[in-house]
Amino acid sequence: MKEFLLPYGKEKLTAKIEDEHLAGVLLSELHSYKAPKSGAELVQDALEHPIGTPRLCDMAVGKKKVVVISSDHTRPVPSHIMMPLILAEIRKGNPDADITILISTGLHRTTTKEELAAKFGPEIMANEKILQVVDLCKSFHKLDVLKHISVDFEKNEVVSIIGPSGGGKSTFLRCLNLLETPTSGQILFDGADICAKGQSKHIDQHRQKMGMVFQQFNLFNNMNVMHNLTAAPTRIKGMDKEQAEAKALQLLGRVGLADRADAYPSQLSGGQKQRIAIVRSLMMDPEVMLFDEPTSALDPEMIGEVLDVMKDLAESGMTMIVVTHEMRFAREVSSRTIFLDGGHIEEDKPSHELFAHPESPRLVSFLDKVL
Repeated sequence: MKEFLLPYGKEKLTAKIEDEHLAGVLLSELHSYKAPKSGAELVQDALEHPIGTPRLCDMAVGKKKVVVISSDHTRPVPSHIMMPLILAEIRKGNPDADITILISTGLHRTTTKEELAAKFGPEIMANEKILQVVDLCKSFHKLDVLKHISVDFEKNEVVSIIGPSGGGKSTFLRCLNLLETPTSGQILFDGADICAKGQSKHIDQHRQKMGMVFQQFNLFNNMNVMHNLTAAPTRIKGMDKEQAEAKALQLLGRVGLADRADAYPSQLSGGQKQRIAIVRSLMMDPEVMLFDEPTSALDPEMIGEVLDVMKDLAESGMTMIVVTHEMRFAREVSSRTIFLDGGHIEEDKPSHELFAHPESPRLVSFLDKVL
């Protein structure tokens, strides 16, 4: 009888085998083998000298989009070492490529973001596309309002959507959280297609992660400010009342309204109401904030106080998608600006570039009128 300790995951199993059933023993030196180079050096060598295929940098030349398909499995060289080297190799051949990393996760349960960050590295997860729109169309009867829109939004990004009235801006924004149902296309939020069949039953969960601030403030007039802010977290998320009130006071202080917790909406100015509406969305800890022309219903002197709050949110790293007529906010605060006209995207560029060097004749004409 021979007894063996066999590796099993992070543990070991004991196996007992009768002598007559044992043909021989092969001993692996895998666990004691020391490679002459580090894991990073081995990966770099493999990228520079691939077998039977061109280098990634050569294949990436001229490609607008590149997709890297990976898995969250454990491997000899960890993903947080391997993936940055793969991305650097692609960037050698195409510095401007739009790279998407598709990560296949386990079927038994969803891999958490913390686990993915540990495996792939926080830098890669920080650039995750939080919202992806693919070939989105929206029609009202025979009127095509949105026409085959495809666009991505990354974490911590502030994107302004500008354009003439009637161009589809608000409809597009309302489609993102299904306040308007798209006619066709996909909306991927945290990797799930919220337009897919069967996803409608989860829409409330998605909306909890996607705050919305409207043109009109939509506060409950029969509730004071504190009740307006704590109703959703306590009823929907099950937050303790004291905890919710403490959080509300902290956020009210952040927007300069800590002394208005007991006031009713009728006692507030328009600018104050809109700041309260922003706080109400923040109470749900959203991953992304949607703003639908949040200053359009305000008197001119109140616009600045709302834009200051939005600027503070942007600086804190909140992901924001803002439909706005405030060109100064779009130019100075947004990292990126989209010009939407006639139901499709005319231009989508970093804000400083779009305003300094517009290319579309429609955008040039629009900016001439509003600047």
